[in-house]
Amino acid sequence: MATKKAAAVLMPTMKAEEDWRAREDMHTLARAKEIESDSKRHAAAKRHASAEAQKYAKVASGGAKPAVKRGSR
Repeated sequence: MATKKAAAVLMPTMKAEEDWRAREDMHTLARAKEIESDSKRHAAAKRHASAEAQKYAKVASGGAKPAVKRGSR
């Protein structure tokens, strides 16, 4: 079981982590708004996301069969 001293050391670290994450999330949301307001950037991002989704869908569904290796003669 953790001691009070150990818990006191962990709390500031957890708070700092939460603050950092909140700042990073704020920046991410601000960038998303920038991209959404620029129709060319937004369309390009959506095209890229669609291509990536198709690529990963192939992976998830099994995709192409691997080539059969033949023994050397």
